[in-house]
Amino acid sequence: MNLAELLADQGWAVAKESASASLYNHTPWVAPEAYLHWLFKPVTPRALEETRTLLAIRDEWLDFLFIQNGAMLYSDSLSIFGAVESGTLLNRNSPHDLGPYSLLDQKRKSAGFGDDAIIICTYPYDGSQVVLRNNDGAVIVFSKIGSTYKTGRAWNSATRWITEELGRLKTLFDSSQNPGRQVEHFAEFCELVSKELKHASSRFR
Repeated sequence: MNLAELLADQGWAVAKESASASLYNHTPWVAPEAYLHWLFKPVTPRALEETRTLLAIRDEWLDFLFIQNGAMLYSDSLSIFGAVESGTLLNRNSPHDLGPYSLLDQKRKSAGFGDDAIIICTYPYDGSQVVLRNNDGAVIVFSKIGSTYKTGRAWNSATRWITEELGRLKTLFDSSQNPGRQVEHFAEFCELVSKELKHASSRFR
């Protein structure tokens, strides 16, 4: 699964390359240095092997990380974790040189969603967690309700989840065709994302 191809199909274009990521569509109305999408560059072999060993994660998700090591999509409405080697320090030279959030940091939190589950992504606005089940490859969103989580929407594969979610998020942007132009208020956009997740069916798509 190649996120760069999916984003290109939606009409988004790379505006800047940093040491760690390809940045799509400058969005200065969100913040002066903000970009619509951050697509992190492929994982290093060492970090990938460590992630494989410590998480026993499915091969298809490791293949995904080999192509792109996580992402922050639609102004970080969807934040996909990457394989980050233990002990890696933040690169503070530039805000655009930061790496992805770490899959390994999610290992302890994932235990609450099942022995074979790993958190691969979050919706930062409301704290919903996206879990990959290693036994069958299903992806499930757990919506955060107060201090607990409620089972939400589910897909039978990571490919279907990402493809459908990118399509859904794209519809929440206005139809002006201005690259990266969002609905008038960013908070309104985030509220729409959160509301749709909380009211979605939990059955497999």
